[in-house]
Amino acid sequence: MVEKMGVLVDQMAKLRMEVLERPIKWTAQIHDLNDADYELSVPMLVLIEEYPNDEVVIARFPEVEAFAEGVTASEAIANLKRLILDLYDELSEAAVDSLGDLPQAWLRVLRQTVSKVRSE
Repeated sequence: MVEKMGVLVDQMAKLRMEVLERPIKWTAQIHDLNDADYELSVPMLVLIEEYPNDEVVIARFPEVEAFAEGVTASEAIANLKRLILDLYDELSEAAVDSLGDLPQAWLRVLRQTVSKVRSE
């Protein structure tokens, strides 16, 4: 009986470690890109993954395969917003026929979501 209890304790410890290593995931909506020159026509749904053991949070906008990280969810989202704006500008400035299929799809998604309200 003592042996079986020892095995169960070991199994519980392994399971606990597995649970602690799994990210905590949730979704959030972005309503603003923190830049007065751009606006969103619809909120962006982003996936947040928090890795407690690594003290890192990842924010993802899967439709354009964009992700950013930070120490907190707020920081990760702020970094993602900057990344999305950079990607939007880069793809918008490129000749569409020079882009591959995937970047063209990203550009379509971004053009449906993001618009530049002021030019420089």
